[in-house]
Parts: sequence; C-alpha cells; structure tokens
Amino acid sequence: MKLSKINPPAPITLVTTNSNTSAVELFQKGIKKDQSLFPTLKAEQYHDSWHRTFEKQAHSQGVADVVESHQATKDAEADYADLVEHHRKSTAAGIEARKILAYITTTTIGNGKFKGTAFEFLTNWAHQMRLYSKLRGSSSIFWEDQKIMHLSRALET
Repeated sequence: MKLSKINPPAPITLVTTNSNTSAVELFQKGIKKDQSLFPTLKAEQYHDSWHRTFEKQAHSQGVADVVESHQATKDAEADYADLVEHHRKSTAAGIEARKILAYITTTTIGNGKFKGTAFEFLTNWAHQMRLYSKLRGSSSIFWEDQKIMHLSRALET
C-alpha cells in the first residue's frame, strides 16, 4: 500500500477594502495632474473664458484650492483675486466693456451684422450681457426692466 502526502488546503485570506473610500475618490485618484491642460491667457480680452476654463481645469484635477501664481507672497488666493480685479478694472477691460455695451444697446437681429439663427443670436446676446455684468461688477448691472427693453429692441427687425 502506497501512502501519499496529503496537501492541506491553502489558508483562506480575506481581502478587505476600505469602505470609507468612495467611487468618486477612487476616480479622482486616477486623474493625472497635468499642467499642460491649463489654458494660457494670450490676451486680456479673453480673460472671462480663461478664468472659467482655468477654474474648471483646477477643479477637475483636484487642485482648485491651490493657485500658486507668485512665490514671494505665498498667498495664492490673494494673488488670484488681484489678477481677477485687474482683468475687470484695467483699461483693456473698460474698453471691452464699452464695446459690449454698444453691442447690447445697438445690435438688432435684422441688421445683417449677425450671421446665424435667431436662437444663436439670443444665446450670443445673453452671453454678451453676462460678460458685461461680470466686467463692470455690481456698479453697472442692468435692472431686469432694462434687460427686457434692450432685448426687445434687439429682436425688432
């Protein structure tokens, strides 16, 4: 009679995961931080688009709380606030605000200057109103009656 060695079964090991880690946190850990994805501000007239893209990119990469623009002050939030204030109060911002105001108050859908659908005209007009309000701040915000008056005039053919 031949006896063979009996191999005992391998011990059972339990794999546990940290239940405190959510799927969102796991997803965010997988996002590679890439500074090349941040936009470059090439002209001050595009500051609004730049700020929105910059903030979205910072948020998506999980670095929204870190804005390091100047090494000397170590106060990134203040530096960013100064940059925003400069873009809203600079001479270039004033010139751009006047151009936008002229567009809001004089352009009409039927004057032939705007190429596109009525929906695109309305979307563009609302976008210009938002830009103007953002540039001028609370000091020059249109009242709702004024917005309706200017929009009604813009839609006259």
